[in-house]
Amino acid sequence: MSKIAIIQESPVLLDRKKTIEKAVQLIEQAVSAGAELIVFPEACISGYPTWMRPGGDWGTIKGGCLQSKVIA
Repeated sequence: MSKIAIIQESPVLLDRKKTIEKAVQLIEQAVSAGAELIVFPEACISGYPTWMRPGGDWGTIKGGCLQSKVIA
């Protein structure tokens, strides 16, 4: 029987590179524990903050448009 790892972790907010590094560490941990299949949730790397939903506030970060920081 195959061992499956289901990973439910938050991304590093607005930092794609650190989020990917975190995902790689989690994959390495799962493989070390014997996982043959590793499952992450959708939008794991890009994240899906609640303020992105309709009616959310894109201007919550000081000094600039939050949307531009998310899509950068």
